[in-house]
Amino acid sequence: MILVTTTGKVGSEASRLLAKRGVPVRVLAHHPSKVAALAEAGVDVVEGDLDVPESIDVAMQGVSSVVLVSPAIPVQEFNVIESAMQAGGAGVGMQNFLMLARAVASSGSFASCTETTYWPTGPERLSYADAARVLSNVLGREISFRPITCEEQKQAMIDAGLPEVVADDNAKALTLFADGDADYVTDDVPGLLGRPARSFEQFVTDFAVTFS
Repeated sequence: MILVTTTGKVGSEASRLLAKRGVPVRVLAHHPSKVAALAEAGVDVVEGDLDVPESIDVAMQGVSSVVLVSPAIPVQEFNVIESAMQAGGAGVGMQNFLMLARAVASSGSFASCTETTYWPTGPERLSYADAARVLSNVLGREISFRPITCEEQKQAMIDAGLPEVVADDNAKALTLFADGDADYVTDDVPGLLGRPARSFEQFVTDFAVTFS
């Protein structure tokens, strides 16, 4: 069972795609009645709130992997990580690349204004070009990466539904990665979970159906 932590654009789409491919998936919803379409699509909708750890613990039962999608609020993200640890160390996936899944599946390419290094919360440093090579190897087809400008990145996020202010901040943050701002590896993940961090290759393998 895969747990998706919110029902926004990313969470809903990831849940829908997984359910469509027959993958057991559960989503944490603040208002389950508003995502009835997901339940009809085969998603296990559980009422919960990322600010209420007890509700996350309930949703985490029987879960082996987590797609952590949140509004970049650290306390909410740590609530999910702590719940995963208590549940036996369910693997936590990266929401940023799942946002690119539709582009990878439909066009065999993805774009970002970060040209060099991106830290995937894993055991290795990877550029987006490296990520494209991993995606190509795992999916068995050519996946390419296309650098774009900060303004193009901002507009893409606005088109995806983010407020302009949030899109502007996120696009500027991504350009910092291009300057090497995330060119490092830490031991935070093994320190928190008590086991080695998953590689990006393993992450893509686990979510191959979403990228396909």
